[in-house]
Amino acid sequence: MISILIQRKDIEKAYLLTEQTRLHLWALLSDPTRELIEEEGKEITKIADDIISVEDLKNGLKITVKDVLPRTAGLTTTSLRNHWLSIMRHAFSKKKRQFKKILCIINVVSPADYWDVDNRAYKIIIDSLRYNQLIPDDANRYLSFMVTNEIDFDDPRTEIYVLEHPENLLFYLTSLT
Repeated sequence: MISILIQRKDIEKAYLLTEQTRLHLWALLSDPTRELIEEEGKEITKIADDIISVEDLKNGLKITVKDVLPRTAGLTTTSLRNHWLSIMRHAFSKKKRQFKKILCIINVVSPADYWDVDNRAYKIIIDSLRYNQLIPDDANRYLSFMVTNEIDFDDPRTEIYVLEHPENLLFYLTSLT
């Protein structure tokens, strides 16, 4: 039996190269939300509609992106921002809403069972709330956010809940008392 030793640094390098290639492919398309022209007489649906869904909730929106919010380490900020900002622009164009104050919950559903919470590209999602005019600014008086995670090997995705912020600023503690 032959044993192969794979080092963590090699896996991280492969991940980084994969993400860079994927983001480069999106950049070649120039905008993942653009509508493609007919191919061989068949109308092709928007790429974005295949990867983005938006649901109305009682107090906000749920955006599901069939893409795991990537790590920020080693990726160029420009390509990462262009990719995710175009996704969020497409999502918010489907449902126009404005909020006084938002609670944004970002649920990263990853096939990996271990990752550092502080190494994901959350800032782009937060910025998109302001850029898409859901709130006037991303200052703390307009926005709170939290990160949750799940593991799903078959359906990795990012779920973004944009909710009207509860009036009780410590709403999450009410179940503890």
